[in-house]
Amino acid sequence: MTEQSKPVKVAFVGGPGAGKSLIRAAVYSELKKKGFSVFSPEEGATQFIRHCGSPQSVSDSFVIMHLQAENEKEMMEIQNCDFVLCDCATFLSCVYAKLQEADSKNKKHHNFISEMMRKFYRRGLHTYDYIFYLPIEHSFNPADGIRYHNVDEANGVAKQIKAFLDSEIIRYFEIKGTLDERVNKTLEILKGNVVA
Repeated sequence: MTEQSKPVKVAFVGGPGAGKSLIRAAVYSELKKKGFSVFSPEEGATQFIRHCGSPQSVSDSFVIMHLQAENEKEMMEIQNCDFVLCDCATFLSCVYAKLQEADSKNKKHHNFISEMMRKFYRRGLHTYDYIFYLPIEHSFNPADGIRYHNVDEANGVAKQIKAFLDSEIIRYFEIKGTLDERVNKTLEILKGNVVA
């Protein structure tokens, strides 16, 4: 990659416990071994949960969306960066906002903020060069201190994310298999365009 080219931005998305952070870390390591400059922003949701607890409202999802966008933007501005690997994407906040809709006491407020979120995500969608969807294929510990969903909720979130990707006609690659299979498939897809 040239010094003037923008970094390749990759997002790994999927339900809680799908292995997004594991895959991102493994791909990060492999790209570093190949001599690429790679950065990963902190996930906006993790930042929010650490400071405020689990998100409870569409307003919380909107804050998370903005945190994620700012964290990604900061990484994209690093000089001589080849890859920015994200284990989230701004548009995931739209999925969580939809899931929070049933609990909303003020539908008008919820719908207004949800519409603002959709406009915001659509403006930034083009910044992702690759989106990889990871279905939940392996068990996980829902009481790990990071996730606030149980296994059934996590599977429901995963279905909603896939439905969102499909309904919004967002181009993505579905990556299945073991950790090594997922990493190798991801690198193979990236290789066709940028990884020598």
